[in-house]
Amino acid sequence: MKRFFRAAALLLTAALFCACLAGCGGDSTWVFESGGEKLPTGLYIIYQVSAVDTAGNQYAEAQRAVDTAFVAPIPSELLKEQLDGAPIANFVSDEALKLSREYYAVKSQFEQRGLALTEDDLSLVESAAASEYASKEDFYVTNGVSEGSVKEFFMDATRRNRLFTAVYGEGGEREVSEDELKARFEENYYLVNLMPVYKPVPAGEDDAETQQELKDVEEFTQKALEDLKGGKPLEDISFEWMQQNAADDAAREALVKPTPESMRFILAEADRAVYGEALLDTIIATKTGEAAIAEDENFYLVFERLDILADETDFDNYESALLLEMRNEEYAQLLTEWSAGIEMSENTQARERYSAAKLDLDMQASAS
Repeated sequence: MKRFFRAAALLLTAALFCACLAGCGGDSTWVFESGGEKLPTGLYIIYQVSAVDTAGNQYAEAQRAVDTAFVAPIPSELLKEQLDGAPIANFVSDEALKLSREYYAVKSQFEQRGLALTEDDLSLVESAAASEYASKEDFYVTNGVSEGSVKEFFMDATRRNRLFTAVYGEGGEREVSEDELKARFEENYYLVNLMPVYKPVPAGEDDAETQQELKDVEEFTQKALEDLKGGKPLEDISFEWMQQNAADDAAREALVKPTPESMRFILAEADRAVYGEALLDTIIATKTGEAAIAEDENFYLVFERLDILADETDFDNYESALLLEMRNEEYAQLLTEWSAGIEMSENTQARERYSAAKLDLDMQASAS
């Protein structure tokens, strides 16, 4: 009989323990719930990874403003730092919470507008999720993220994009007209045919050989500019320079003439990191239809600036990017407004268990 009571007591203790766990959020497969729908823990983890990336970029930008030699820390160390006077760990938690609210808000807006993802959308989501999961499977498995959560992340991203288009695209309640988009394209993007020519840097006044090379380059670029203004195609000019600088006859015979398309570039402010201030400023200052030479300490650019609206295909290729540039901040504000009305319950135990500080985020850094 005593054995029976002892066994019963053990069973009762176990039952009470399980009940306690259930009451405290023992089910760790979800973090938030709204309208009967649970947000998977794996998706919340991915939101935290995204937030860590955002924080890392902002932190690095702030540090490099005062130390150009700054080396970004690994995620586990980054979480110990501060951004704008607040712990980055707090930023990550708040950002993941914001993204979770937006998840429900976007789905709600999607349903209210009668929107649905197309078969093409779903196919792209499937392939993108499979590719992402396969490429980082160790990271996801270690941190408890299923392929289904990765897929849901891409579903969320696709819904956000489709909702953005429904609001700001053709026929949307805040439609941005084609004329506005073209004006943006013309003002902020620059179509050029360009040919870069490396500028030799003499070691000193006694470096006669390099001095002569530099003189040859200067003479060539001036002649190239005259030829370009005279109507000679830039690909022909470039090929002549390639032939002139070939090591020998065999190398000269092996050369392939550049195509007109290979000389054609559409540049924007973001390209300053590639082309540098001096080169891009010269291109911007040059009027459409004119040719010029841009120069910095390393290169000459022989170029002609073209009408960026001449080929409708160029505008079509950039239309989505232009729309995003013009309305991305406003859309972010809309998401915040829509999210304010979302009521969520929180699985506190799961959220604490899978906080960024307890994940192995350094695997992500070493894999990238």
